[in-house]
Amino acid sequence: MQLMKKTLLLCMLCFFVIQAHAQKKDFFQNFQGIKNANAVFYNVYGTTITTETFSYGFQEKGLKKIFRKYKFNFKKTPKKQDPKLALQHYVVRDSTLVKNRYVSFDDVFFVKNEEDISVIYFNEISKTTPQFKREFIRAYIENRIPTAIFRPSKVDSILFVNRYIKLGPSCRWMGVRNVQCSSRGQMDWSIHQTLEKATEHTKLRAFINRYQKKLKLISKDTIAVRFEGKKTKAVKMVYHVKGVNSLVLKMSSGAKQLIVYYIVQEVKGKNISCILSHWDIDQIRPNGLPALLSEVMQLEEN
Repeated sequence: MQLMKKTLLLCMLCFFVIQAHAQKKDFFQNFQGIKNANAVFYNVYGTTITTETFSYGFQEKGLKKIFRKYKFNFKKTPKKQDPKLALQHYVVRDSTLVKNRYVSFDDVFFVKNEEDISVIYFNEISKTTPQFKREFIRAYIENRIPTAIFRPSKVDSILFVNRYIKLGPSCRWMGVRNVQCSSRGQMDWSIHQTLEKATEHTKLRAFINRYQKKLKLISKDTIAVRFEGKKTKAVKMVYHVKGVNSLVLKMSSGAKQLIVYYIVQEVKGKNISCILSHWDIDQIRPNGLPALLSEVMQLEEN
């Protein structure tokens, strides 16, 4: 009887260990990251996370220098702490308001990391939970972020949802899950927890593109497309670049208009928000799209 109790207890302990490991693995399943010279960038759920560690002690002298690097004044900037994050830290919170609408939120954590200071910067359109931020920060400080989520800094191919798309030498990262290919278009995507969140994220991105980037909307249509082989709808917007940027663009490339497709779709169990774009002078194939966009989308005939 005693042996059975010990065996049962051991089995229960093993179950909880396996379950905890699975939960940690699942936390990062939709992440993708790129390592730069000093900083590391991540994308998940429409949130961009940047991490960077500095060789300064967690005292006022070192904190002043790092705050200054991030355009904050250590003395004057309001600093908060998360009582549920059991690490020595400060957090600075900010938001961006455009046309009386909040379009982005910034949470910048300055965290004691042994003898150094780590900065974990969350920039997001749709707010993630405090628990999400705590879990990521702990994983970063404890060096538990899986190496499998990282993509090479030199673009050779992209991992789009669950498949690799081979690219040529003329492509470059504009951000995590954001790739631009010369004369062949640009693709910017993220994975979300629900289709509703993907839809809201896409609407906000369209709003930001129009007002923050000073683009003049010329036309807006909803069109039928195939996205990763699935019939769906895309919102097609044609923009004209305004102001000084318009003059520089015309002189350097001859481009006048930016064509953008906004798509929300479930693909292979993943909720995707995707922005596909190209200039009016890019190399257009007979199917009506440049090469990069053609990898994931086809226009349906009316």
